[in-house]
Amino acid sequence: MSRQAAAILFGTAFVFAAAALGLWFAGRRAPAVGEGAAAEAAAPGLPEERSTLQLYFPGRRGKLYPAERPWPAAGESEELLREIVGALLTAPVEPPLHPPFPPGVELGDVFISPDGVAYVDLSSSELAAPPSAGSLAEMLAVYSVVNTVLLNLPEVRGVVLLWNGQQQISFSGHLDTSRPLKARRDLVAG
Repeated sequence: MSRQAAAILFGTAFVFAAAALGLWFAGRRAPAVGEGAAAEAAAPGLPEERSTLQLYFPGRRGKLYPAERPWPAAGESEELLREIVGALLTAPVEPPLHPPFPPGVELGDVFISPDGVAYVDLSSSELAAPPSAGSLAEMLAVYSVVNTVLLNLPEVRGVVLLWNGQQQISFSGHLDTSRPLKARRDLVAG
C-alpha cells in the first residue's frame, strides 16, 4: 500500500470515528426534571451513578455506622467532595450515632490533587486546635471523614485533613494525620 493510500485510509477512518462520536453525543439527552443524576452516565473521573451516598458516623462499640443520604446531583469531583463532607458535618443524627465533631466545626476549603489526594480543611473560629479526645474518639472522628470521602468518591485515593488551614501531625495526639489516610473498612459496623 502506498503512503498516499494509507493516508487516505487513515483520514477516512478518522472522519468516520469523529462522526460516530458526534452521533453518540447528539443521541444523548438531558435528564428530564425529576430524573436526577441517575438519568445519564457520569462523566469520566466522576463517581458512578447512584441515588444515595453513605455517610459514616461514630456510634456504639467503637464503630462507624453508615447512614444513607441523597447523592448530590452532579458536579466536578471537588464540588462533590465539598457536598459530601458538608453533609457529614451538618446532617442531623439520632442516637446512638453522633456527629464526628462538635458543633461549630465547619468545612473550609477542599482540594483534590492531580494524584488523587483530597485535602479537607476543617475549621472552627472557637477552637485553635482540633478538639481533644481519647484515642478511640479521635480515630472515629478522623475516619468518619476519611471513610465518607473514600468510600463515595472512588477517584480519590487518600485524604489529608487540615485544621484551620494547617495540616496537623495528629488531631488529638493519638493518630498520625501527617500523611494521606486510607479508608478503614474494619471500623465500619458489619
